[in-house]
Amino acid sequence: MYLIDLEDESIDVEILNFMAITNQHFTTALGTINPSALRETVVEVPNVTYEDIGGVGNVKRELKETVQYPVEHPEKFEKCGKYVSFKRSAFLWTSRLW
Repeated sequence: MYLIDLEDESIDVEILNFMAITNQHFTTALGTINPSALRETVVEVPNVTYEDIGGVGNVKRELKETVQYPVEHPEKFEKCGKYVSFKRSAFLWTSRLW
């Protein structure tokens, strides 16, 4: 195994030709790093329940069936297999400004 002196101005060509980065190196590194984008992100989860929202019962039901149920009960939705396509996102909008 070659040793590299990090204080040197250059690295010998023989050493450079010997060096290789494999998929295993990337896999190992992924388990030990913390991406900078995630360090700066703060996710705030409000403490709001469906009971806190007045009216729009059909909208609440559709949100539960589309977003909440597949996350809480994935085993029930796996039985549907490839024949059922679930929505992967929800666009929430209100004309009311808080």
